[in-house]
Formats: sequence, structure tokens, C-alpha cells
Amino acid sequence: MYFFRGKKGYSGVAIASQNEPEEVIYGFPDGKNPRDDDRLMIARFGDIRVINTYVPQGKSIVHPDYRYKKDFLMRFLEMLESQFNDEE
Repeated sequence: MYFFRGKKGYSGVAIASQNEPEEVIYGFPDGKNPRDDDRLMIARFGDIRVINTYVPQGKSIVHPDYRYKKDFLMRFLEMLESQFNDEE
């Protein structure tokens, strides 16, 4: 079985597994930018969580997409720090 979310030619994430996950989450829990729902996916299989992400391309440092990439990575770090502990 597989789970996916994305837009053709733009972004997307997928997880394929022989076992069905107990939970699948798309996007960041903070809900700040729904367009990121196609860039982050978390599947839980018992005590194991699998994270798949499609990090935005930053292009050059002066391009507006560079800021978007930095913001995405900061949100990803904040999510990891708030949702997971060192043992996980």
C-alpha cells in the first residue's frame, strides 16, 4: 500500500509500506501554510514514525524562494523539537 500527496511537476511526498500505518499526517501541525501539505508527511507504525519531506528549492540567496526555504526548514526544526524527544 502507499500514501501520497502532491502536484504533478511541483512537489509531493509518498510512503510505501507492506503494513498499513496507524496514522498518516500531511503538512505541519501548526497549519501556518497549507501549501506545505504537499511537502511533509508523517506515518506512524506503532512506535516508529516515518517522516518524508520535499524541501523547497532555495535558488539564489536573493531570490524570494530562498526565504521560503529558510522558513520551511525552521518550521521543520520546530516541529521536530516539539513533537519528538531525544529517545525517539
